[in-house]
Amino acid sequence: MSLGSETAGEWTVIAVTTHSSGKPENATEDTVLARGGEDEVRQVYSDVVADAAERGYEKVTLQADGRTVEQWPQATGWTS
Repeated sequence: MSLGSETAGEWTVIAVTTHSSGKPENATEDTVLARGGEDEVRQVYSDVVADAAERGYEKVTLQADGRTVEQWPQATGWTS
């Protein structure tokens, strides 16, 4: 199944920021940076990923209808 514009309705970019508050339940915060059509949201994702580390993001996710399409940083295949 393709996740192109014709099949996916809502696209979102979500950034995860890690906080050091000392409380595990407050350790991370998810922020929706963009929501809309595929072309617009993919552009936002590209722009955000370009300087995600400098912005302090732990992870940036591009989703279509709640399903992950792309994610930064990309998995390397290595396990810890």
